[in-house]
Amino acid sequence: MDKALNEIGRLRNEMKVGFIELENQLQSNNDSLQKKIQETSQLTIEAMERFSKKVEVGFIAVEDALENDLSVIKKEIVDIKKRPDQGNL
Repeated sequence: MDKALNEIGRLRNEMKVGFIELENQLQSNNDSLQKKIQETSQLTIEAMERFSKKVEVGFIAVEDALENDLSVIKKEIVDIKKRPDQGNL
């Protein structure tokens, strides 16, 4: 009977150790995942900032092109109005 109780105690202690090891491994995995999530979040933020800057540069380029086109069109209208046969526009 004492042998059986000793065996039960030994197994119980092994289970406690196993659970502690499992808990430590889970905590380590959790810490690792948290770190990866933070790194991924930071990389995503940086990528979004770079994309935002590229979009802004693109909008500025389009705006400049449209302003240039408008200047050309205004000049053409002035030139047309200066022509004797088109002066009534």
